[in-house]
Amino acid sequence: MGKKNKKLLLNNKQLLSLLILGQGKTAQSASFFCDQMKIEYVAYDPNIDSQLGMINSQQILYQCPSDECMKAFDAVIATPGIPAEAEIYQMAQKNNIPIISDLDLFFLSTNKKIYSVTGSNGKSTTVKMIEFLHRSQAINIVIGGNYGIPALELLKYQATINVIEVSTFQAEFMSLFHSEISILLNIVENHLDRHKTINKYIALKERIFLRSEIGIYNFDDNRARDLGKKHKNSIPFSTKKKLDNGYFTQHIDHELSVYFNTNLVANLEIGNIKSSHDLSNFTAAFAAFHNNFNNQILPFGLLNDWKGLEHRFETVIETKEITVINDSKSTNIYSTISALENSVKEVILILGGKDKKQDFNKLVEACIGKAKTVIAYGETANDIYIAFHKKMNCLMVASLEEAVTESIKHLTKKEIILFSPGCSSQDMFKDFEERGRKFKALVWDKVA
Repeated sequence: MGKKNKKLLLNNKQLLSLLILGQGKTAQSASFFCDQMKIEYVAYDPNIDSQLGMINSQQILYQCPSDECMKAFDAVIATPGIPAEAEIYQMAQKNNIPIISDLDLFFLSTNKKIYSVTGSNGKSTTVKMIEFLHRSQAINIVIGGNYGIPALELLKYQATINVIEVSTFQAEFMSLFHSEISILLNIVENHLDRHKTINKYIALKERIFLRSEIGIYNFDDNRARDLGKKHKNSIPFSTKKKLDNGYFTQHIDHELSVYFNTNLVANLEIGNIKSSHDLSNFTAAFAAFHNNFNNQILPFGLLNDWKGLEHRFETVIETKEITVINDSKSTNIYSTISALENSVKEVILILGGKDKKQDFNKLVEACIGKAKTVIAYGETANDIYIAFHKKMNCLMVASLEEAVTESIKHLTKKEIILFSPGCSSQDMFKDFEERGRKFKALVWDKVA
């Protein structure tokens, strides 16, 4: 592992003993990191009420450490699965024990370049696009963080560039992490079940975005634009407006042109960039690439090799008779609105999932004229039905399987079945990936 210091220092104090919270991927990566660095650690998960075994070779505590026990630790490592109001954080603060994130440990341990990507929607696609553009030019790059493998696992690759997807959950206790380039894609109401207010959510996005040498932000998003102007060295990008200073794209037919400060810097075939949000994500990714490698000329047909991510407006079936789109990654109503905007035909829309305290009335207007029928399922089914049933045809069902069955019943040759649930998946599934795979399996079973 590459380290800025031979000894890992926090506030000029060597880290010798850590308390790692949780048992998920982030906690596991932090424990492996400690093993590699010869740092002692104890794992604690406040979400369990009985002992659940081991994390690596280390026993997991199942009771909140006492004040005396807390004093043995040099820092507490926060992980996304443990909310900020958990008692363990109060105990740490009471005993003046620093609380840091795995991203802070990552930053302390590498001297390689870091790009950070955040936003309410499109983070993972943008991270993959950044990787795609750099690898097309044989530049050594790895990606991780909230998408893919945890950030600390990237250390073993010693890549020239590390691209880290950063969520607000990771930012709650982030204090040291800094990047050469940060990208802010958009800000919409999201995760308010955890962060409570939109202002708190925006403040966490600000914490991520402003910790960088250069900040690339989406000029087309009002909240991102307002926050982008706070950065000391910011660069806007747009797919809708010609910018005198910044990046913008224009496309006519199958040709895509990219401009920087009004100068043409790339000319590409549109290839597999099939939606407006993919175009925005590409423009952000290109800005990060071009900022460091502006002497590289990308081949005209490069984007024909781009493969979109699974569960992101993914075509499951497309024939003369039926089109089915899997957009399981849609975990808030604004990503559903984007999916509707990119649907070229009227849709049968499947909505529902875990309750995130969203206002579904905001989605109704976007559905009028785009959705023939809305099918609601899951924990939020009743809220969706209440918002929609007086304005358009809306059905409420108990399961995703029933939702797929009903969508097929209501389908004619003129519509698309669009699964863009607009909610988190954890009411019925482990994550959006499991939900998306289940949806595809149900469609193949019922249509094939």
